[in-house]
Amino acid sequence: MCGITGFIDHTHSITETHLKQSADSIKHRGGNGRGIIFEQKEHYTLGLANERLATIDLSEKSQQPLTSHCGNYTITFNGTIYNYLELRETLIKYGVIFFTLTDTEVILEAYKKWGNKSFEKLDGSFALVIWDKKQNQLLVVRDEIGAKPLYYHQSKGFYAFGSEIRALLCYPVIQKVINKKAVANYFRKGYFQGDQTIYDQIFKHRKGTITTIDLHSGNSYDLPITRQKPSLPVIADLTEEQILDKIEELLTESILKRNVADVPIGALLSGGYDSATVAAILQKNQSKRIKTFTLGFTKDTLDEAPQAAKIAEHLKTNHHQYYLDKEEALQLLKSLPDVFDEPVGDSSAIALCFIAQKAKKDVKVLLGAEGGDELFGGYRTYAKAIKFNELRQKNIPPFLNKLVKKGLQLFKPKWMEIWEAEGLLNKYLEVSACFTKKELGRLLVDDPKANDNTKNKVTSIKDLLIYDLQNYLPFCLLR
Repeated sequence: MCGITGFIDHTHSITETHLKQSADSIKHRGGNGRGIIFEQKEHYTLGLANERLATIDLSEKSQQPLTSHCGNYTITFNGTIYNYLELRETLIKYGVIFFTLTDTEVILEAYKKWGNKSFEKLDGSFALVIWDKKQNQLLVVRDEIGAKPLYYHQSKGFYAFGSEIRALLCYPVIQKVINKKAVANYFRKGYFQGDQTIYDQIFKHRKGTITTIDLHSGNSYDLPITRQKPSLPVIADLTEEQILDKIEELLTESILKRNVADVPIGALLSGGYDSATVAAILQKNQSKRIKTFTLGFTKDTLDEAPQAAKIAEHLKTNHHQYYLDKEEALQLLKSLPDVFDEPVGDSSAIALCFIAQKAKKDVKVLLGAEGGDELFGGYRTYAKAIKFNELRQKNIPPFLNKLVKKGLQLFKPKWMEIWEAEGLLNKYLEVSACFTKKELGRLLVDDPKANDNTKNKVTSIKDLLIYDLQNYLPFCLLR
């Protein structure tokens, strides 16, 4: 991960010192050099900064912000483009000459060649900003899943962006004002949904969106990254064996394309199917033993380390195992505000911070298996919501329904809210909720209502998977 930050200021009140302070605040994201661009024009001041973590082409000439050889385009970029070598080959056929071996330069030359259409061609996780001097505009772009973080603030005469919220708080224009409605939603879901953050004046850049800002006027507009949907085989025409072969083919392609870097790469390994699949495919497709990392717990009921060790032994990986005890967990808990800029309702944050500290001695890139549960239905909450929904759809006599509600209200208040929720998705949201609506009313002084009821037509587990892929995965787990 790199750290990016910058601004457009039509009031000329933001200085280069503010830009450097913003870059300082996200220095931990880099470690391989800083680049700063600060330019004062007649109508605006522009600042771009990058704290680089080099994983592809480690040379000095690849430092960011990177400017094209023609001088018309500059980029500050965080992420990895998995298909950059194929795009590079295509661009070379068009006569493009490259001066680095980075995926960063490929993005720049692709944009130079195809404009906004270039972003449809990128297969990767990315947050990037391009300064187009020919069109006198700034483009701010984030991948469709939302794998790479990007925050922004926009007010009259001022726009700023950053990889973390703290980068934006270094600009004096932006005030720390709590978004109470977002906090209410957070206590329901355990994450800030959509473009919301804990602050009124700071937002997440929408995933899969290209924001174009005219540097002269400050006006902006958004466009989605649009891709042609691939033609997929009709499942009914395939045998079970053919379906399994196709899944293995897609998983292999997906996992191997992420195994791209000029630095050591490792993989997280738990006792689950998802991480075991990632490790197995990586190891199957290379002769050298891959490095795998497992975190164990001293409490037996939580400890997956023994299962992970058996998987590692079977796959013959170079396995590293660490244990987290209560005291270390408490110390890590105290340090989490230094890592996150707003509350995070995912308890695995403690474990991931611990394993990252240990693994960084051996590797610079660590592959995980996030998204496996959302694609393959790994959560028990799906089954629970579907069972509640099936029960509710049955023709229950009014007196029995009243009796059930009374019993639930007395003994299982959370189940009562699940029972009363309309439709499968709302039942699923109630099953997954951290606090019931009644508890939320007692918890928050101002009692703002959490706006989490939805009228989406959700009828199957597939719809629930898509919902989590678009919400729970990017807004919580990918943090």
